[in-house]
Amino acid sequence: MPPLQYKLGHEGEVFVRKQLEFRQWTILAQNYRGRGFELDIVALRGHSLVVFEVKTRTKPLQSQVSLETLLPLKKRRSLEYGLNHYLSHAPQSLEWQVARIDLVIVFAYRREWTARVFVNPYPIGAF
Repeated sequence: MPPLQYKLGHEGEVFVRKQLEFRQWTILAQNYRGRGFELDIVALRGHSLVVFEVKTRTKPLQSQVSLETLLPLKKRRSLEYGLNHYLSHAPQSLEWQVARIDLVIVFAYRREWTARVFVNPYPIGAF
């Protein structure tokens, strides 16, 4: 990934992390990596443990862009694998009842940041 794209992506993840913390989410991990996966943000609120996959864009999405284009099957499978890996290595004291993967699209335009969240667009085990 070119350096400018990497920087933009990192800034998008920082923006999302700050928004989550403001909304009382506890950040458990950021850029959690393993063989074949990377989880951008893992967070907990109440009994919901969520992996937030962050995609940062400088232009608004075309209305005809599908979620499959933004998150191809291979990537969805790696996120689910990563979530399972995280849960299998999580402390016993971590109390959660629901685990899911959310997609966050961040729009960065002239230093104005907005985000759109797709809650559980692909239920776990659906792919």
